[in-house]
Amino acid sequence: MSAVDKQLVKELKSRDVRRRKQAVQKLGAISDPVAIKLLIAVSRQDADAALREMALKAARERNPQMVDTLLAEKSKPSTVLSPAAQEARKRAKATAEEAFTFHINGSKENALKSLSKALMIYPEMRHDAYFMNIVQAVTGEDDEAGLALLPKPVKKSFFGNLLGK
Repeated sequence: MSAVDKQLVKELKSRDVRRRKQAVQKLGAISDPVAIKLLIAVSRQDADAALREMALKAARERNPQMVDTLLAEKSKPSTVLSPAAQEARKRAKATAEEAFTFHINGSKENALKSLSKALMIYPEMRHDAYFMNIVQAVTGEDDEAGLALLPKPVKKSFFGNLLGK
């Protein structure tokens, strides 16, 4: 199980910079790859420049090679999403949160199913850093190797969908 808990992830999203700073400090004390990836995400996205710098420094102190690799990766260019795509992304993120809760509660099978469902809802989640961190936490594998461990969705027939079977 990952050393990063859901509450700590929530703290990173807080409006209060002090709470985010405390979360970064706690993450900086964890050698877990998920913690490093979250620190990198903070270093790229947080509104506070000092906190971004603090997160990057903490990540570098834990695993400089991993940080260099993550920073060297090209980030996918942002695109404007249609309202329908935005809603699908929102639902997929909520499903990923559900998967993380299952993971924390020790239900790996349900966590895997929820991650698979999130990808069915919005396939582009595979490019979302937070989603991929959850995949890594649940499967113990990075990137495509982690995605490969997710159960394949069962496709229903047209009539099955129509009848809800």
